[in-house]
Amino acid sequence: MLLSCAAFDEADTSPSSPESTALPEWVQELPEDLDVCIAQRHFEEAYDLLQKAQQLWQTAPKEPMLAEIK
Repeated sequence: MLLSCAAFDEADTSPSSPESTALPEWVQELPEDLDVCIAQRHFEEAYDLLQKAQQLWQTAPKEPMLAEIK
């Protein structure tokens, strides 16, 4: 199944569990999305996802959950 990494660019903040209320859904799916992009040799899209995650880590309030995920 082919996935477009660009489809994961939208930040969905709907909580799927109580512990995920502070994080957008795309962050939880980031490892899988990176695997797909790299496997499909979409390195620029994988890099963009990493840049987006890095911006989130730098601008997000310091919460124990973010430190654990990072």
